[in-house]
Amino acid sequence: MIDLQQFADHIRENMPLTRHLDFQILGWDGEQLTLSAGLAVNINDKGTLFAGSQTALLTLAGWAYATLLARPCSVDVVAGTSTMAFKAPIRGDIEILATATAETRERFHQRLARKGKAPIAVHVQARQHGGEWVSEYHGNYLATLHPGAGQPQ
Repeated sequence: MIDLQQFADHIRENMPLTRHLDFQILGWDGEQLTLSAGLAVNINDKGTLFAGSQTALLTLAGWAYATLLARPCSVDVVAGTSTMAFKAPIRGDIEILATATAETRERFHQRLARKGKAPIAVHVQARQHGGEWVSEYHGNYLATLHPGAGQPQ
């Protein structure tokens, strides 16, 4: 089982921008990844969550999802294409949920085992805690096994 706090610390240490986003990884069950972030450090001049912070947080959630999904293998994950939709402003702390379908996860694992690299499409949503989902992100990522990393299980 992965230590989510240790993983979050690794992210902050190796991606300096993320230190300023005030994010926490709340949960990972192998199918869904949940994060949160505070409004205070991500606020804009309108008193809502800055769109740039939202995009960074949802992109990070997609990257973290692909990275965790490949565990226990050691992989490099890079973002490819993405789309982002803002449906309403967020006026409080944010909750983020990243997912992929069971079929997508299975294909990802099979291809990673067979070819040593695999693409994955991740769906990420955001909302003010307890509210409706108001931001939606679709990101395509590519995971590549580190040399000698072994095969996914």
